Order: sequence, then structure tokens, then C-alpha cells
Amino acid sequence: MAPQEDTSLLPKKDELSHLEYKSRASDFEDIGDITLTSSPPNRLRNSLLNVFIVAASAILVVSFRTTILHIQTQTGNLVPTGPYRLLEAQYGSNFFDYYTFYEGPDSLGSAGYNDYISKEAATSLQIAGVKEENGEEFVYMSSSPTKDGPRSSVRLEGKQ
Repeated sequence: MAPQEDTSLLPKKDELSHLEYKSRASDFEDIGDITLTSSPPNRLRNSLLNVFIVAASAILVVSFRTTILHIQTQTGNLVPTGPYRLLEAQYGSNFFDYYTFYEGPDSLGSAGYNDYISKEAATSLQIAGVKEENGEEFVYMSSSPTKDGPRSSVRLEGKQ
């Protein structure tokens, strides 16, 4: 007579299949004594939440870095990073001191559509200058349409 296998310690067939399903399924999350099912819309919501959190974190990091750079620029405490060395900070009212205004016709690239003008002409036409808003200086440049021909524009060339 063949020995019989003792099956009293093994789970019943229904229990075993339920346990196998539960262990294989990614649809279940255990939180303490509570088992929650995560349906596809919940997964999508969780994915979107994760994307939002990552995007918000990136925005905060960039905003923080921009704020620090602004403070360093305003106080003159710019610290070079990497192998670079800051030679000059070009901002605010002294920005245009580092450049010459090219005067003359445009190259063939735009078929002569722009006519580059002097610093004095650009300032009088208000297409180049420095504006102050809330105690902060902003450099602006633009162009000015003309009735009879090329647009008056600004072209800067670095002095160094």
C-alpha cells in the first residue's frame, strides 16, 4: 500500500488560488489591515500626481536658483561655478557700455529689411534702453517700423 500524503496543513484549493492571485496581482496595495484595489483610473491619477510633483519641484528649484542669482547680481556677490571666471557683469544702466551700436544697412540675410541705427537714435525712438520697475533695471531692445523703407533696428557688437 502506498503512503498517503498529509494534506491537513496545506490550504484548501480555493484559498490557495485566491492567495496566488493576490500575490501576483499588481492591483492590490496593503495599507495596514486595509486592502485597497487600484483601478486603472486611479493609476492614471497617481501617475499624473507624480508628474505634477516632479514638475512643481523642478519649478521650485529653478525659481530658487534664479532668485539666488538675482540677489548675487544685485549685491555684486557673483560666485563663478565650474572652470569659468566672471570677467564683467553686464546688466542695468551700464549694459550698453560693453557694446557698440552698429550703424548701417542690414546684410543680405533679410534682404535689407532692417536699418541699424545709433545709440542716440535708438534711445530717442525708444527701441533700446534701460527701464526701472520696482527698483529693478531691465534692458530692452526692439525695432521700429517705418513707412518708407527698412525698419529701424538695433544691432549690438561686443567691444571685447
